[in-house]
Amino acid sequence: MPRFPQTTKMPSHNQHADVAAMGLECLPLDIIQEVFAACIPAERHKITDYSVAPVSLCRVCSSWRRIVRATPTLWARITIVEPTIPLHPTIRTSNLFETDEPRLQSVLQTTKAWLSLSQGVPLSISLQCKASSRPGTPARMWPSFALMELMLPCATRWRNVRLHVPELFLDELRDLPPLPFLSSISIGIVTDYTAVPTTAFDWSPFQLLCSPNLHSVSIWDSAIRPIELPLNWGTLTSLSLGGKFWRSKITAETILDVLPRCKRLQKCVLAVDEIPALPQLHVECGLLEVLELRCFGTSIVNFGMLWENVALPKLRELLVTGWVSTVDCGFAPADALRAFFAVSNQLEGLELVMETFGKPTLLALLRAIPLSVTWARLVDIDASVALEDDVLGVLTEAGFKLTRRETEVNRDSRVEVAYFVCGRVAGRSITKI
Repeated sequence: MPRFPQTTKMPSHNQHADVAAMGLECLPLDIIQEVFAACIPAERHKITDYSVAPVSLCRVCSSWRRIVRATPTLWARITIVEPTIPLHPTIRTSNLFETDEPRLQSVLQTTKAWLSLSQGVPLSISLQCKASSRPGTPARMWPSFALMELMLPCATRWRNVRLHVPELFLDELRDLPPLPFLSSISIGIVTDYTAVPTTAFDWSPFQLLCSPNLHSVSIWDSAIRPIELPLNWGTLTSLSLGGKFWRSKITAETILDVLPRCKRLQKCVLAVDEIPALPQLHVECGLLEVLELRCFGTSIVNFGMLWENVALPKLRELLVTGWVSTVDCGFAPADALRAFFAVSNQLEGLELVMETFGKPTLLALLRAIPLSVTWARLVDIDASVALEDDVLGVLTEAGFKLTRRETEVNRDSRVEVAYFVCGRVAGRSITKI
């Protein structure tokens, strides 16, 4: 066997970086900037994570650092997470946290640096805070309020915004005008479980919800009343509304009022409570492709009546999730289900939390699944070992075959949840679940 030739010493990391930098320097600046932009992770990451771009690119060499710092778009996606310390290691209720003030100062300085480097470009910005451990304290006295104050001066540059903040922080948004770049906004109210608000939050003054380019809205507020939102309903393509199940104010009647307003809506997520007996109406949402209903408690009452009133010809995915229903008051007539599915002839996927329904309603839904549906996902909150025989029998009769079973533990409630994935077309892989 011939001997391998002697090699010189392996180049160091810095030498590799110099070679890479020399290679990039031969390219036009705009191409280099595109390459660096492709290094930005697709998922949101905290600005204090120095192991990912753009910060990691600054550590390669001085040449890269100059280019990265001079490219504002690389600094335009900012995710800020309030650093907190649990007051008790065995209790994880969201309001039992104190702000880690030394780390908060570091986050504040880092945020200022990112905002400065982003210069004047539109921002995708996310702020995640915890509820105060001292209810009743004015919001401006909370250490984490300083994070909110950093965001407000650059509001005219907001493009995609995600806020997971205490309700008191939202008072600072009331006076903002419609924003020119705002495309999507997601607001989640951090709940302090030690105090239940007696009045609903007033969303009517929020003129930023009238922003001319706003097309995606998600507001997760316990007592929200959708019709009071000052939205340009006709421009929305994505809408998510709801709140905690014990205080949700969205009813099926609300759904029948909201959907006709949203002529361009493609995705809709609604937390629904109290489905009353409905008048015979006909509501069509011609472009809606994904509908998720999070039903709680009495929301299954007269469940079938919703399908008698709604026509969704472009619907591709239907998801019905929710809380455990102890009685089956909402038996959906087979004729109503067949009529709904006949109109929704492009439906491809169906996901159901089995405990949301009593057995008669669940079986009626499964029997009515149209032939266009190629995958079904059944969720079992109790994480049973297997599907019950009658449920599995109806799926088999409909041409479905169980392809896999997944189990996970819900992080919030620590309840084991089982997912049963069923495919209908033999030999076809199920890629979107």
